[in-house]
Parts: sequence; structure tokens; C-alpha cells
Amino acid sequence: MKKLSTKLLSLAIVTAIIFAFSIVPTLASVEPTTWDASWDTTGGAVKTIDTITATNISESGVTVRAYQIVKGTYKDGKLTGYVLCDEEHAPVDNIEAPTSSEITAIANYIQGHPSALTYIVMQETSAGSGTYTADVEAGEYVILVSDSNAIVYNPAVVAVNVTNANLIAATTDTEGGSVDMESQFDAGDTAYMKSSTTGFRKQIEVDNTGNTPTYSHVDTVSFRDTVKFVLDNMTIPSYSADYGNPDPDPENNVPVEYIINDDLNPDNLAATPFSGVNSLTVKVGGATVSPAADTFTVTYYDEAGDPTNDTTDAVSYKIEFADAFLRAHGTDSVEVTYVTTVTDNAQLALSDYSHDFISNNTSATLEYSNNPTSDAVKTLSDSTKTYTFGIDSGNSIKTYELNKITDAALNQQDPTYSSVTSGDVTTMKHQNALQGATFTIYSDSTMQTPIAAAGKATAPPNGTSISDANGHIEFVGLKAGTYYLKETTAPNGKSLNNNNYTIVISETYNAANTALATYTITTYLGTSATPSAQVGIATYSVSNGTVSLVNDNPNDFIPVEIVNTTLATLPITGGMGTIIISVIAGLGMAIFLTVFIVSKKKSSKKN
Repeated sequence: MKKLSTKLLSLAIVTAIIFAFSIVPTLASVEPTTWDASWDTTGGAVKTIDTITATNISESGVTVRAYQIVKGTYKDGKLTGYVLCDEEHAPVDNIEAPTSSEITAIANYIQGHPSALTYIVMQETSAGSGTYTADVEAGEYVILVSDSNAIVYNPAVVAVNVTNANLIAATTDTEGGSVDMESQFDAGDTAYMKSSTTGFRKQIEVDNTGNTPTYSHVDTVSFRDTVKFVLDNMTIPSYSADYGNPDPDPENNVPVEYIINDDLNPDNLAATPFSGVNSLTVKVGGATVSPAADTFTVTYYDEAGDPTNDTTDAVSYKIEFADAFLRAHGTDSVEVTYVTTVTDNAQLALSDYSHDFISNNTSATLEYSNNPTSDAVKTLSDSTKTYTFGIDSGNSIKTYELNKITDAALNQQDPTYSSVTSGDVTTMKHQNALQGATFTIYSDSTMQTPIAAAGKATAPPNGTSISDANGHIEFVGLKAGTYYLKETTAPNGKSLNNNNYTIVISETYNAANTALATYTITTYLGTSATPSAQVGIATYSVSNGTVSLVNDNPNDFIPVEIVNTTLATLPITGGMGTIIISVIAGLGMAIFLTVFIVSKKKSSKKN
């Protein structure tokens, strides 16, 4: 029995030891949120002196710590002066006013040695308030915010001064001398945490109705359209006077950066689809700012990447803000706007586009200093896309929404199309395709305003297109919208087709509204886009650069067939009354001629 008791006791001791070891890491991982008695340096005078506060912390889930870098010295329970907590690793020349470079160096040391200095975890006053507090003894503290996702906060300094002389009387000490209880430190007990962060967005200003413009990452444009780009959602971070300065010597300081790069031809196309960067305007804090040495500089670049002074040749630009200007305009908004024009030959810049749309990508970046302990920069980027459509168009795959055919197809119950390849372009050809018919496309239903930019460079002017050997009537450079089409010149030996057509180009974008998802070309007979008048439709889906014709059901894809009739076989037009009148007129003329001839003969015999 005695042996059993001994074994049980031994087992209990071992269990207790194992349990004790198992909880040590847990206890050690708990960070201090109240001032520990073991840190008390007051000599029993006062344990907690005042509350320090950190505000303007906009992210949730962060950790805010206050590291003590200066502490008080005490004798006989009285404050006698202040000393550094770690002279070797956290030195400060003047403890009353540490410089930002000294605080940056201390912050660097803390990052690598998080437990080297006494610290306390500050607590948020209420959820989402962005204000954190802690009760600490007299001294000076560096506040660091960690676990932040998108925002980097400057280190901040707070101090607790002893202001109640009756609570702790000032004394003269052989070590510390006289202590000024009212104004020992330049820093107060509250720190406004300056955050070095900004947003960034590039958009297209859209205003097709004359009303208040809207903004989008995607838009459709026609050749010769003027496009306005807007770069906004930017804020200059709050940079202190010594932010990012690794060396107290000003000549060795690294200036803060805030650089905008914008490129209208990021894909390095053979020919840029846009012409120039014009009317560039920069606003800071809502006010227009002109380029100058003490504000910002602008450098324009041409297609070869060389600097240029001609903005009409520019395809990209760079804006660099001055260091002092940035430090003086912390938290101010930044907006950049400019206009450019889509060139007539934008399709030449895209040798590999298929089907009848082209996509022009433009991208921009913002580089800004965001780490107070180094000269590193953070880069934000955004891009836009403009789409331009065509009809019976495309480079590698030429579509066939419109088909000009001859009257031989009238007796064909099931007209057939066959694949035709010419060079690198594949298309479909109707078996009775007709070449040489001229069509004009208009912007108005009265068909008075041809769209001059819609023809290819090899086509006649004024928005016209001549049906090719495959019967296709190609138009390019069109944005989404409604257009009107008619045949204006028939091929030799053919009658003019007098039908008018309405063509509607529509598009949809992906859920993020950043890229084309589908586009549809619908054709109606007449000048009204009503379902009953629909005679053709073609819908294309766009996914990851792949374009596919939607043709799952018989009504998904209906090519339009525009017929010309041979003049020798013109059909009879008009009613029966018209025919009778024509016959009577013919008989009357015959009788008149007969009487005239007979009269002439009688007259000759008499003579």
C-alpha cells in the first residue's frame, strides 16, 4: 500500500510538472495590457501617472503597442529626472524632442527585437473608434501599429509629463538635478497616427446624354472620338518632416516619392490607337496646381519611349511630385485628367484581333513611399479598356452579319455558306455572293449624316463600303449604338435594293465591369428597331481573349441576305389598272401612226 501511495504521488508530481510546462507558453504569449508592478520605477511614489492615446487608426484587427524609451528616475519616492531605457539600442540625443530619424531607428530596432523594451498593448476605446489608450507611468513612448493590411502607419511619440507638483514634488538630486514638472517633453500624451496610404483608380468619363458624367473602367468608342481619362481616388499620405530620412544629414536624405505613370499603349502595339495626351490637369485638394520645380514635373514620352515636348505625339507621361510639396499637403486629394483621340487607323495597331471588335487597353500606376523605416515604395495600378466594333469585320476571322447576294438565290430553299480563306483571314461566303454594291451607313434615321470614320482606309469616303468578292459589307470604327444602312449604288446590271436597315450594336460586361463579356449585332428591316422587324442577329461571347459565336439554337445566329435583282428580269410592279392604261395607250399610239401613214400616202397620190 505504501509503494502504491508513493507511485501515485510521483505520478501526480510528474503530471503537475507537465501541466505547468504546458501552460507556460500560453501565459507568455499573453501581451501586457496593464502596467505591471514589476515595471514600477517610481520607488513607490505613484504607479500609474496618466493615460496615453493613439487616434486615426482606420483599420480593424491591428495591434497597437507603446514602447517605453524614456523613464523617470526617483529617490525617496520623488521624481528626480528622466533617463533613456536603453542607451545602446534606443539612443536619443535630446529626450525632450527626439527627431523622426531617431524614432525611425528605434522602430527598426523594435521590429527586430520586439521584447527588448518594456511595452504595453493599447486597447481600443470602442469597436471601430480608431482610438486606442493605455495607462502608463511618466516617461516617453514610441507607438507602433502592426498587423495592418493595406495601411502603413508612421511611428509616433507620446509622453507623460508630471504636471501635479503636489503629487510628486520636484527635488534637487545629485544625479538628476532639477525637474521641470510642467514641460519636460515636446510630445504630448496623444498621438495622431499618420498613415502613409492612398487609393488609386483610372476610369473613363462617360457622358453620352449630356447629363452629369458617369465613370467606368470600360467604354465603347468610335474612331475620331475624344476620350477623357480620369485618375483619382488618390490621397497624399501624411509625411512628417523627417519621414523616411535614414540619415540626420540632409544631404544624405532620401526624399519621399509620389509618382504617377500613365500609358496609352501598354501592350507595345505597332501603332498606338490614341493620339496625344492633351489638356492634362492636376488638382490637389480640389485646386488646380501648375507644374513647377516646387510642385510637380511632367515628362511626356512618344511611341519610341523618348521624351517629347509635343503632347499630341505623347502616348505616355510621368508626374513626379516634389518632396517638400508632399510633406506640406498630407491628406490632400489628387486628381489627374486629360483627353485623347481615337485614331482612324486604330485597327492597324491590333494585328491579331479576331471577329469584329478591337480592345484598347490603357494602364496607369502610382508609386509612393509607404514605409517610414526604408526608402521602399508601394505600387498601385489600374487600367481601362475601350472597345470599338465593326460589321462584317475582323482580321483572323471575318464575320458575315450582312451578305450581299444576287437574285439567283431566290429559288434556293436552303442557301449554303462555305469557308473561304484568303491569306491569314478566314470567312464564310454565300454561294450567290455579289460584289460591287455600295452601301452607306448613317447615324440618323433620316439618313442624312453618313459616319465618315466608319469606312476602311481603302474604302470610298463618307461612311461607305463596297461589297467584296464574298458579298460582305465591312464597316469599322463603331461604338455601341444604333445605325442606319442603305444601298446607294447597285452593281452594273443589277437593280438598286431600296430597303433601309437599322443595325443595333449592343454589349455586356463582366460582373466586375472591367472587360467585355458579349456583344450583339442585330439588324432590322426599316428604320425602327422593333422585334417584328428583326431580320438578322449575331451574338459573340468573349472570355479570356477567346471570341465565340453563340449559335446553340436556330435563332441565335441569322445572317442578313440583301438581294439585288438583274435588270433584264425586273418584276412587274403596279396593279391591273396600270396595265390596262398602258395597253390602251399603246393601241392609241398604233392607231395614230396608221392614220398618219395612210393620210401621207393619199396626199402623195393627189400630187
